[in-house]
Amino acid sequence: MVGIAKGMFESKKARFTAILILLILLFTSFVYYGSQSPRPEYGNYPGEEHLIKDYQSYINEKVNVGGRVVETEPLTIEVKYGRDTMELTILNATVSPEEGDRLSVYGVMKEGGSLEAINSVNRPKLNFYYMYVVSVLAAIWVAYRIFDQFKWEDRAASPKRGGEDDG
Repeated sequence: MVGIAKGMFESKKARFTAILILLILLFTSFVYYGSQSPRPEYGNYPGEEHLIKDYQSYINEKVNVGGRVVETEPLTIEVKYGRDTMELTILNATVSPEEGDRLSVYGVMKEGGSLEAINSVNRPKLNFYYMYVVSVLAAIWVAYRIFDQFKWEDRAASPKRGGEDDG
């Protein structure tokens, strides 16, 4: 590696420590980013949590929400946060979803539980089934590739060495 002393990560302990440090940094960055309040100037708009907790303070503000379509005429989505729910009527939507689809909407919150859409994205129900099927197949493939790296004898695993395809 460029800039790293030769042999620095040759021991198992050094590699383990490096991976552990990187995982800790990754986890803390997730927690830090997830704890940030809405900051529209950075593209972090108020979402479901904020609207359900304090709807009135976001009227005439840009928000980004998603929910299940419960009605198509007028277009209405059900927004959830925890056990709380709220129905929003979507105005000027650029998509034509069916009931049960998931709709993500970026727009301006208006009086009376309506949201004037600036942009909206429809995610049909089948997209979620496809995502889960592909994820399960990928997990099975990865598990196979991991287990294939070992010889299994008498319920004990030992790494395959030499002559065999490492993939």
